[in-house]
Amino acid sequence: MSRLQEGRVMALDYGEKRIGVAISDGLGLTAQPRPFIKQSDELIKTIQQLLEENNIKEIIVGMPYNQDGKKNNKCLEIEKFMTNLTEEVSIPVTSYDERYSTVAASRQLQDLGYNQKKQRGKIDSMAAAFILQGYLDKK
Repeated sequence: MSRLQEGRVMALDYGEKRIGVAISDGLGLTAQPRPFIKQSDELIKTIQQLLEENNIKEIIVGMPYNQDGKKNNKCLEIEKFMTNLTEEVSIPVTSYDERYSTVAASRQLQDLGYNQKKQRGKIDSMAAAFILQGYLDKK
């Protein structure tokens, strides 16, 4: 997707309990965290609703490779989720290396005065914003 093409990019930080969400601005320059989605049987429907409401043209899903770049069990779980999502949406779904995104998000939240307890619920979408910003910066 070129930056001149209309539409936004959405990033997902897939987790067992929560899925962090971030959406780009219309020009595809900056990522903004959005409220997380609770893991449920309605996850794909909730994502589809976000796609429609925000004119999303591409989905990026964080892939938590090991430090050596190899896949782990979590990567396999996320690949299965991506396959299911791809079958239900008509836009590209792409993985993006998310190593250290949660660490970076936690540090930024600490810098903003959030302790570990207060970070809960914010860190997932902040990590999604780090994933998305990294993706946008490489385009």
